[in-house]
Amino acid sequence: MNNVEVSEYDKDLRKEHRTTLKSYAGFLSVIVVALLTKIENIEVYWLILSLLSISIPSAIGSVNIERNTEYGKSNNSPALWLFSMVMIYIPSIAAFSILISTKSLAASAVFTATAIGWFIFIVKFRHVG
Repeated sequence: MNNVEVSEYDKDLRKEHRTTLKSYAGFLSVIVVALLTKIENIEVYWLILSLLSISIPSAIGSVNIERNTEYGKSNNSPALWLFSMVMIYIPSIAAFSILISTKSLAASAVFTATAIGWFIFIVKFRHVG
């Protein structure tokens, strides 16, 4: 396997990232439960639930890969990070955009543009600093 030395800063950053992903998975789960209580009021509930059902296991899987595998512990792979971001955040952003659009198309557009802007910013400046 890859015997790359991992700095304390990288270890702390990974721990913080895992905590954030676990919290995000919990947040998405609460959204699913809330949707299930109001399901009859939303016409495209099946699409929203489908997108969130991709994000939740992806968040949990990403945490487990980073913490429980030698590859995750010793390698700060940009490909793994980007794959995790795409599988977790893109479907959930789409789900929230659809959910918001049931009340306001303008708010949905603003939410989507802001989320994409932050995603690009994070990807571009991930290793700066």
